[in-house]
Amino acid sequence: MIEKPGASSVDPTGRRVDLSFLFISYARTDLLQIAIESLRSQLNLGTLSGLNYEFVVSDDRSPEPWASVLRSLRVDRLVVLPKNQGMGSNTNQGVWACRGKYIVQIQDDWRFVATPVVFERAVQVLESDKEVGLVLYVEPDNPLPFQARRLEDGTEYWVFENDHFQGFRTGSARPYSDRPHLKRMDFCVEMGPYRERCPMHWVELEFQRRVANQSRWKVAWLPSVHSPTVFEHMGAGRSFNPVYRRATLLGSQRCIPLLGQGFRRLRPTLRVLRDFARPGKRIHR
Repeated sequence: MIEKPGASSVDPTGRRVDLSFLFISYARTDLLQIAIESLRSQLNLGTLSGLNYEFVVSDDRSPEPWASVLRSLRVDRLVVLPKNQGMGSNTNQGVWACRGKYIVQIQDDWRFVATPVVFERAVQVLESDKEVGLVLYVEPDNPLPFQARRLEDGTEYWVFENDHFQGFRTGSARPYSDRPHLKRMDFCVEMGPYRERCPMHWVELEFQRRVANQSRWKVAWLPSVHSPTVFEHMGAGRSFNPVYRRATLLGSQRCIPLLGQGFRRLRPTLRVLRDFARPGKRIHR
């Protein structure tokens, strides 16, 4: 379980914090500024039905010139790791710094393009359904088994099943994702910290596997509220995730005339050969 050293549910003025907007960042503070301001501008236009909020940034020791920009940001809490330690450590430090009952976790390359009602609705789901620990803001890439439920006003939301399969699966085969989402602080505490000192794609896959193999919490999605788009991805060309970069490269190769057609036919065979050569690292589909 996560211990929260120094975390409190009130800010220095004594105001209760209900919602923490947590931005996870590294060496992309130009995108981070856009992400923060896209959210701040919408919050300034509307209310969150009495919800008090804070802005928290956790940075994985960005080098200059990114570090100088960090210090100029208008946020409530800025956490900078003493040295570069990776996605897992960065996310854990950010979660520990949050004071809110609920956390909206956003990587620095996602721009908010909706209205604050999406946060109100997600909080309503968590307040009314004690089984849901996390609400997605980006639609799952693949169809997943779910149960349809409704809020008192009739708004439908989907609660995804946990598959209880001990092995790893590809990222899109399970509902949890580190793309933008809103979650309970209690969910973070009970699920425990993200794995540290490992490649960033394994941070997500390992946490995803943990979520899928427990029975206390479920992941949800509000199709009518969160569709078509709540957060827009800005950083596709500047991702630090090697799996994402490889997928982007493969996607571009598939579009090449003749070569792409041959590649599509060969890829299943190449996957079998890869998994045979690396049985200890196999990701089950």
